[in-house]
Order: sequence, then C-alpha cells, then structure tokens
Amino acid sequence: MIGLIGISHHTALVEIREQFFINPDTAPHLYQYINSRCPLDGIFVLSTCNRTELYVEKAMAEGTDERILLTVRDLFLQYYQASHLASHLYLKEDGEVIRHLFMVATGLDSMILGEYQIASQIKLAFAQMHNDGIMGPVLSRLIQKAFETSKKVRTQTVINRGFVSVSSAAVALVGQKLGCFKSARALTVGAGETGTVVALNLKKKKCKQLYISNRTLAKAETLAMRTGAAAVDFNRLNEYLAQVDVAIYTTGSREPLLTAALLEPILQQRQGRPLLLIDLCVPRNIQPDVVKLPGVTLVDLDHLENEVRTNFDRRKGELEVAGYIIEQQALDFEDWLGFRALSGTITSLSGALKRVHHHLASNYTHPGNEILATEAVKDYGDYLSGKFTRLFIKQMRDITRDGRDIEKVKLLEEMFRDFEKQV
Repeated sequence: MIGLIGISHHTALVEIREQFFINPDTAPHLYQYINSRCPLDGIFVLSTCNRTELYVEKAMAEGTDERILLTVRDLFLQYYQASHLASHLYLKEDGEVIRHLFMVATGLDSMILGEYQIASQIKLAFAQMHNDGIMGPVLSRLIQKAFETSKKVRTQTVINRGFVSVSSAAVALVGQKLGCFKSARALTVGAGETGTVVALNLKKKKCKQLYISNRTLAKAETLAMRTGAAAVDFNRLNEYLAQVDVAIYTTGSREPLLTAALLEPILQQRQGRPLLLIDLCVPRNIQPDVVKLPGVTLVDLDHLENEVRTNFDRRKGELEVAGYIIEQQALDFEDWLGFRALSGTITSLSGALKRVHHHLASNYTHPGNEILATEAVKDYGDYLSGKFTRLFIKQMRDITRDGRDIEKVKLLEEMFRDFEKQV
C-alpha cells in the first residue's frame, strides 16, 4: 500500500497549514512516533509553504489498507496535537497517491500553475529522508519517477511560462502595488531559495535600492554580491523598515519576526509613507495584526493566490497535455508495482515446478544408457516447467491486472505458498 495524508492550500488557510509545518530534519522523529504505534515500511514528508503531506509505504499485512491509513492519520493528528483539524486533511491510496504526487511535482497542484520551485523542494526533502533511511523502496522509486515526470512536463509543455513561483508572483505584485520598480526601495528578509529568487527578480526589474538581510550575515553578503544589493545586519531590520517601500519575508523562522507592537514605532519614523509587507512563509513571519496600523498593506500566501488567478487562466490550456504525460507516467509506475507485487509468487511457482520434475527425474530409470536418459528427462522437464511457468505468469497478470488487484495477488500468494509446501 502507498498512502497519503495531507493538508494544502486547497483545504485550509495559511493560519491552519502553518500548524502542520515540519522541517525535514525532524521527519525521523515523526516516523518513529508513528512507526512505534503502527509499523510502516517507510515515509516521505513534504512540507512547504502551501502543503504538508505524509506519504507512507506498507507491505501487505493484516487489516485493510483503509484501516491502516486511518490509523496513520489519527497518529499524524496526535503528533501535531491537532485532532480538531481532521476535517482539513485529505487521504489518498495507491493510484490516487501516484497521480497526486506527479501533479504536485509538476506544479499542477500548486497555488501558481506550473510553479517550478516545488520540484527542488521535493529533491531536498528526498535527499534528507534518503540519508535518514526512513524511506522504503517503493516510495524511493515513486519520488524518482516524480522527478522524471516533472522534467517531461517542463520540457514538453509551455505550462511554466510567465511567473511560475510564489517568489516571482510576489515580485510581480510589488510592481502592481508600487507602480514603478525604478523608484522602489525593497528589503528582503531571508537568503534561502525563496529569498534568492525574490532578490534576483527584483534585480531583473531594476529596483532602485535593494537591501538583503539574513540571520547569518555571510549568506546575506553572498546574495548581495550576486544582485548588486546591500547586505543588512539582522539586528538592524527596524532601521531599514523605516526607509523602504516594501519588505518581503522569506525566512524559516518558527516565531513571528514582525508584530504590530514592533512595527508601530517604526511607522512613526516613516511619517505617513505607506509600507507594503509580503509574507511568503509558513509558519508566517508577520503577524496579521499589523494591518490594523495606518498605511500598512500585508500580503500573505492566501492573498497572493487571489492575485494570480489571471495568470492561471492564461496557461491552463496546457493542462490537457500535461495530464496525458502524468497519466502515462502513472501507468508505467503501476506496471512496475504490479511486477514487484507478483515477483514473490512467480519465484515460488517456478521453484515448485522445477522441484516437481527434478524429483520425478531422479526416480526415472532406463534400461539403456541411464545417465544420458536421466539427463534428457531433466532437460525436457526444465523446458516443460519453464513453459508452464510462463503460462501461469500470463494468467496471473491477466487475473490481477498486472498485479494491481492486491486482493487477488494475496490469494495467489496463499495458493502457491500451500502448493509449494506440498511439493
């Protein structure tokens, strides 16, 4: 079974999503918590600004897949102490999981259609969890297939034209709100992947003055050199907030960095000049109460979704082509799963047939050249057992739909396991 428990921008606002955020470094702890109560063969956790998803893998076992998935969901909620938020979660199994992940990896399930940053976020999470040894063989193969699918959609469609990330959409919004980049002074807080994309886009738009701040000043200085910006000490943020027209927050801080109480004295220094704040973080870096202050406009991820709907409309014609690619990739992966599910049964069947004819051949006697006759019988027996094995495999694939009908696969396993005992 492959299962999925998730929450995303489709099912919850950012104020709820942020309660489920998990850093890849802490994924092993989540795995241990669940695995000690419901043994699994592996997990993969994807947690971004728009979603937290837990992918689980479990070999055939007692109990239905649905019951196992519901148990994992309950443990997932317990881990976050968020049982009251169960209605915001979605659950998927097997084929649904495969197609969903491929949609996510290609940016087709993103807030912004065709968003490309999600693929690199999946790669980072995959590398971390692969090193931690918490992924099973099926999930590992599934993630790699998702990378392949993402590349196919990116190269065979034009779905990622225009602004296709939250970062680039945020910069486009700055242009809409301020009217002109050439007179704009901007501050970016955070120099990670999202902060880097924001800074590079602001440079491309020829922003009048760009300041970059980060907890680690060296990272801010490195990005500032790439973008022709000025690096700012993290402890001097208030000083620069008093000067800029827009501040974009992209850090991974677990606690708010800007509140109404902190911002109020800064606004007094601004003497009535408006301030645009953009929060691209989960958990949020800016508390929502700042909008109560005069002259402050706050845009978070939920607001940004409404701003980019027109961009979605321009590119949704590519969905049909991308959907076809995803379906073909999903069918390929299901074929692999089917062969994998049947491999144990095929091995048992082949071994049992060979043992039957070897046993019969060993008891065969011939009045002439006994050695040659026995050898001939053995060779012919190998031929017959191979032929019957191939016929059985064809029938098993047809009956189980290439291993996709798990209940029938289980039945065949039991049948040939008993058959093997009797040989």
